[in-house]
Amino acid sequence: MNRLKIFLYSVFLTVSYSSVESAIMSPEERLEKLEKIGEALATEVRPVEPDLLSVAPSPFSANLGHKEIEVIEEVKEVVLTDDQVLEALADQIKPSGVFNLGGEYFLMFKDGRRGSGSQLKVSLNDSEYIVLLSDITGVTYQLRYKTAELQRELN
Repeated sequence: MNRLKIFLYSVFLTVSYSSVESAIMSPEERLEKLEKIGEALATEVRPVEPDLLSVAPSPFSANLGHKEIEVIEEVKEVVLTDDQVLEALADQIKPSGVFNLGGEYFLMFKDGRRGSGSQLKVSLNDSEYIVLLSDITGVTYQLRYKTAELQRELN
């Protein structure tokens, strides 16, 4: 602590005597300067508490003083028409084939067969929808969701 006081005193004297005019000081000016030095040296230096040190950022960190700004964008809910919803749902429906039994066509799925008038449960964006399988021909099938209808070809 004494070394710090001596260093500060010497820096202050060097700065105050750096010009020719300041080399000659009146006793009042000298007393003022010495009082200012005394006030600066009288400041209590407290040790940093260990719990504060543990959360303090490293002074050698490359991004010291730079904070990442989190940008939050408002998400507007998009309202889809029945046609758009059905188009998205139809992409999820993938029959593995078609067969004719007694003049009636059926679509084959992994979990079994479905005929005309069957309801299919389809998940989209964490929501479950019910699509009606309204018509099946040998090469196409028709889906209905609310007021929308869509015809797809069998691949």
